[in-house]
Amino acid sequence: MVNLFKVLVLSTFLLPNLALASIDGATESEIETCRRLRIFLAGAVGEVECQTEYQIYSKFVGNYDRQRVKNESKNVRIGAFNLFKPGATQTEYKDHQLVAEVVNHWDVVAAIELTSNNGLSKRHNDAIVEYYTNRLTEIETTSTDLNSLTTRNELALIREQYDFPGYILLLKELQKLDPSWSLVLSGKQEGSENATVKELTGFYYRSSVVSLKKTNYCRDRYGRSGKFGCLPVLDEKTFGRDVDGLFSRRPFISTFESGEFDFTLLATHVIHNAPSDEDLQKKILKNVYGVEDYKDIGPGVTQLKYARFAEVRLMAEFVDYLRKSYYEQDYIILGDFNLESSNNYWETFFKDFSNLEIKIEGATSMAVGKSLSDGTITHGTKSNYDHFLFDPSETTNCQGDGSAKIFNFIEGDFSRLINRRYLVRSNAMYYSTTREKEMYRLKAGGREKVESLVSNYVRSIENKMTVKSGQLVKRFDIEESKQEFYDRVIDSQLFDKTYYSYLKEVISDHLPIYMNCSNQYDND
Repeated sequence: MVNLFKVLVLSTFLLPNLALASIDGATESEIETCRRLRIFLAGAVGEVECQTEYQIYSKFVGNYDRQRVKNESKNVRIGAFNLFKPGATQTEYKDHQLVAEVVNHWDVVAAIELTSNNGLSKRHNDAIVEYYTNRLTEIETTSTDLNSLTTRNELALIREQYDFPGYILLLKELQKLDPSWSLVLSGKQEGSENATVKELTGFYYRSSVVSLKKTNYCRDRYGRSGKFGCLPVLDEKTFGRDVDGLFSRRPFISTFESGEFDFTLLATHVIHNAPSDEDLQKKILKNVYGVEDYKDIGPGVTQLKYARFAEVRLMAEFVDYLRKSYYEQDYIILGDFNLESSNNYWETFFKDFSNLEIKIEGATSMAVGKSLSDGTITHGTKSNYDHFLFDPSETTNCQGDGSAKIFNFIEGDFSRLINRRYLVRSNAMYYSTTREKEMYRLKAGGREKVESLVSNYVRSIENKMTVKSGQLVKRFDIEESKQEFYDRVIDSQLFDKTYYSYLKEVISDHLPIYMNCSNQYDND
């Protein structure tokens, strides 16, 4: 068993650096990362399937029963949530347990802005893998007893230092709430031209209520490696013209069933900044709008937003193609559009795609400060960027006024849950002579809470190890790490300018959206 494990470790861990150089020039395959996770997880989140186009992590394969679901629940609850890079160095204080409490409100959730380990975390993992395989080789070539308690403890300690990506940490927390939670994840990282961190997209789904089905387009396009999900190829075969390179991040597609209702979701994170490459700009304008200058597109389209609307138009065209090509007619585009539903260009858009309707009108992205520069109170939110886009005449299951909503974790019962854990400020302000600015006083018991938060954080990192100069050593500078945690999660609460910043640190910089859809029938 151990020799086989070592073979798997060696074949999986020592070769991927060659395999991951680049695929199609713009995407990076995650299949080797998935295989590595399969070994280190050792069944902790269930079966792991690693394909070029998708990955699946699930304990409850085959647990779904359509008739039972139809009888027990009248609706399937569909959500979309920009999770703000869980697991990245930028978001190292994210509270995956609290995020899981949010996600657990729904049955299938489009998860946007997921990331693999990158930067320091990736280098740490690579070093741990190399150290571990070297120790296995040393043990095998000496008289050391591989089954001795000392050796097993040493190897277990090394394995424990491996950093799981945030999407796995979240899945683990979800499975504590309901073991049927599963994840289907895109098989490639994508990002805009200047992105330092490429992104993955996926769907968390409660597999006792929602069944992952074959996606016909993906199966036809990629064969077995695209059976349960894929990123589309928008080439001449699909559109009659090649526009595949015009997306910064292509939507990830998967098909689900709940009761009688089956539906295909296209999870999207639309580009934010327009590309700087002039040739690419011209190609977008010509191939999507048929113009040479963004000023000729129409009202609402600016130099910043033409590329955003271009991606939405291409997704709408792709859905038209899918409807004409396949029996399935229920397609829902959902996620972070980086566009307001009030933008004037939607009027033009809906003349071209009159069957579609956009949902969600309230603010969904987080504000950092308590107020804007003009004094307007933010209440913690700003732009209206997250939406559902679908045809209500086809997907009648999800019709109805008010069927699509925002889950505002800044207000109501859930905000009290967050604040019981993290809020340290009171409403009283004073002028700090040492800081030379107005700031909030700590609330009653606030000092004790600060001490508890800091000590809990220190306990979470003080025994973590990494590899330097071929030796296992302490990973973190405790004093430096403690100060950074204090600054970002605690001290930021005490000033108007960073009033809501702690929520971004521990949850996300977006609010999730959701809608309830009947699973009692299907129109296809």
